[in-house]
Amino acid sequence: MKRKEIFIIICLLFIGVGLYFYQKSSKHEELVVYHHKKIIDHIDLSKNARYTYHGDVGVFHLEVKNGKARAYDVYCPNQICVHTGWIQREDGKSIVCAPNGISVSFETV
Repeated sequence: MKRKEIFIIICLLFIGVGLYFYQKSSKHEELVVYHHKKIIDHIDLSKNARYTYHGDVGVFHLEVKNGKARAYDVYCPNQICVHTGWIQREDGKSIVCAPNGISVSFETV
C-alpha cells in the first residue's frame, strides 16, 4: 500500500470512532410515564401536547408545554398529582398519582 492510502484509511478510522462517541454522548431529556413501575410512554419535551392515560381508578391527563409537565383533570380521590402543579427537570420533582398507579418523571436517554 502507498502512504497516501494508509493515511486515508487511518483518517477514516478516526472519523468513524469520533462519530461513534459523538452519537453515544448526544443524549436528550424526555418524560417517562410509568404504570406500576412499567414504562407505558416516552414523551418528547420539545413538543407541546396533551396526553391521556387510563389508570387503576380512572383517567389521568398530562400536559407538556415549554419543557414542563403537569397533571390536570385527573380522576382520583385526593388530587395530589394535580396540586403538584408544573414540574420541570431543574426542580427534580415527579408527578405521582398513587390511586391510578401512574408516575411521571424526567429522564436522560
